[in-house]
Amino acid sequence: MIIDCYNNVSLLNYWKLCFSTFSPSYMRMVARRNRLNDYKWLFYHKDHLLLHKKLTEHVILGAERWSGYDYGEGYFYQSCKQIGITGFRDTEARIKQIDLLHHTAGKTVLEIGCNSGFIAIAAMTGLSCITHTTPPPPYIPNLPIYYTAFDIAPYLIDIAKETATFLKLQNLDFQCTSFEKFNSDRKFDVILSFANHSTFDGKTEQTVEQYFMRCARFCADDGIMIFESHHPHYEKNLGEVMQVIDKYFIEQSREKVKIGNYYDVGRTVAVYKKK
Repeated sequence: MIIDCYNNVSLLNYWKLCFSTFSPSYMRMVARRNRLNDYKWLFYHKDHLLLHKKLTEHVILGAERWSGYDYGEGYFYQSCKQIGITGFRDTEARIKQIDLLHHTAGKTVLEIGCNSGFIAIAAMTGLSCITHTTPPPPYIPNLPIYYTAFDIAPYLIDIAKETATFLKLQNLDFQCTSFEKFNSDRKFDVILSFANHSTFDGKTEQTVEQYFMRCARFCADDGIMIFESHHPHYEKNLGEVMQVIDKYFIEQSREKVKIGNYYDVGRTVAVYKKK
């Protein structure tokens, strides 16, 4: 890259840009570090080697064939500690922050833009905060009765399905589709909208108004929607977004994310009841 001194871009500022938390260069470096950490984990969990090989193949195919933005920057965006995957977003911390297992127990769930499906997988196993070094906690008996999750990127859905098969999960339906094209006769008790009301790569064709109108359409009459904003680094008009939500849902709670890592902290999460 050429440094344009005539536009007052100093070498120091250039390196600050490269290593800022959300720059692609920095994120790729973190992705490589995450991969190395997981290689260490695999040394002690060789029964997961074949699964990791298959998941890595899907990541590589996605990089070669998918035209949209790679949110994992060459590795994984979400973590899945059940299978030794580290991601930019800490799945277990996110579940704890929104008390997801409490909200989804005994419910039907629709997750919009599920990425690699690791939130759905954590919910359907009842595992919230396991670590690499401690045994998993007991299974929660009252799991979601049915969970539908979709994403527009086919390689991410392949990863989700491969992992669900490995863990022998049931009542979990992964679909490759956009929200614009998604259709179901089912009304869901819980709608999960995790930073998908707009997208970084512009793959969302509908407006924010149309998006939340469709959320309300698929939500059961006494159902809820759990909303997560983008990071404040990107979300500049959150107030306007929440005004749109208020047309279709009634806010029950709202808080700022304080746990997880720098990709999590500062986001807004809110629980809404359908009007």
